[in-house]
Amino acid sequence: SSRESASQAAPPARPLGDLRGSAPSRRRGVMAEAEMAATGDSADATGADGLAQTASPTAQVASSGCAPGAVPVDFKAHHKVQINSRIKSVLSECTGPSFKDRANAASKEYRKRTKLVEDHQKRLIEEALARAKAKPTNSPFRDKSLTPATTEERYRVNSELRKQKERAFAQEAAETKQRLDTRKPIFDLSEVEAAFKECKKRQVAHRKELREDEERQWEHIRHLQQKVIDRPLLVENYHRPEHMRSLPELRLIPNHSKETVMETQILNGVEHKDFLESAWGKEVESIRERQNSRTPLSKIAYPPKVFPPKALGPRALMPIEVQMHAVTHQAWFQKSDWAEKVREIRQRMDDRPKLHEISYPPKH
Repeated sequence: SSRESASQAAPPARPLGDLRGSAPSRRRGVMAEAEMAATGDSADATGADGLAQTASPTAQVASSGCAPGAVPVDFKAHHKVQINSRIKSVLSECTGPSFKDRANAASKEYRKRTKLVEDHQKRLIEEALARAKAKPTNSPFRDKSLTPATTEERYRVNSELRKQKERAFAQEAAETKQRLDTRKPIFDLSEVEAAFKECKKRQVAHRKELREDEERQWEHIRHLQQKVIDRPLLVENYHRPEHMRSLPELRLIPNHSKETVMETQILNGVEHKDFLESAWGKEVESIRERQNSRTPLSKIAYPPKVFPPKALGPRALMPIEVQMHAVTHQAWFQKSDWAEKVREIRQRMDDRPKLHEISYPPKH
């Protein structure tokens, strides 16, 4: 029959509970099984319709699963509702609640919490209002006579006073300006000119006094210098004691020219009679005679010393000069107009007279 052929052609379905892997893969597997089940249901419905057309009414009732004499039920719709409910239950078990379900649950929980907060705040406000209404007012009712005047009333009352003050101020300002315009200046032009002349006279007189004072000071300095030249020195009035006049003044002898103890002992030894009569004493005397009788070195004529001329070494070139020398000796530069110009300038410099050979007129 068509039912058996459809069941044989359809591949074996995997149990819905046997789903492994991630949630997307499980969802895809469940959807594939649902499509396969719907395909099998459509094939079953097609076969059932063919059988119903050929079979008798009793056979149709028996094939639809209803009791004889009952109203036939739409097997396809009933089967689809069962499949859909089963798919939803399996998806909810495998993947959990959907985003919409989770959002609805979260919003419901949030509304519940906010409702509690709102009720608590309303209760606090009502309690505060009740406490405020229960307290009596601290300030008594103000009488109408104590009500401050408005801006318009103050303007009407003070407008006349303000106009009087404005008129008085304008009159005072006009009088002040009149006094300033007609007042006498502190100094006249003649007085100012006389003051300047007096300042100039004082400057001239002060400069004259300074010159006279300077001349007096210089005259005093010249007088002091003349007195210093004419007065006797203190050294001239110094007299040594009688017993010290024959001895040299030791304090006047510089230290570098004073005899040391060893030199004094040597001079005393060579002047002794025993040393003068000894052979070495006679030899020293002959040496001294030869030294005294020889020609002084200052009178000996010596040939002039010839100093060899010192040749100057080559001038050390700077790095920039080396680069310029390398560039100027290239062929393209030697053939340029500027190179020709440089050679002409150098020739004129070599041909001009030397500065030390030029005779200049005497300077007056």
